[in-house]
Amino acid sequence: MRRFHAAQASGAGCVVSFVAGSLEKAASIANQLRLFGTAVSFGTVPSTVCLPCTMSHASIEPSQRRLPEDVVRLSVGLEDPEDLWED
Repeated sequence: MRRFHAAQASGAGCVVSFVAGSLEKAASIANQLRLFGTAVSFGTVPSTVCLPCTMSHASIEPSQRRLPEDVVRLSVGLEDPEDLWED
């Protein structure tokens, strides 16, 4: 995947994922964001946030997901970087 990405792009990607510590904390983080809209999939110009285990992966049995339930995914868009960092 890294070589595939490097062949198409001039820099790093725009999706950042992190583990929040609990599903409740992940939801709290997502709900407090002002500039990141909630989305199930990425690929838009505005920044978005996704909680995969309660959204896109919710129908998959937890034992089959291979993804912690408290993962938060941010897709960084074209907003001012300082505004996004503050958010």
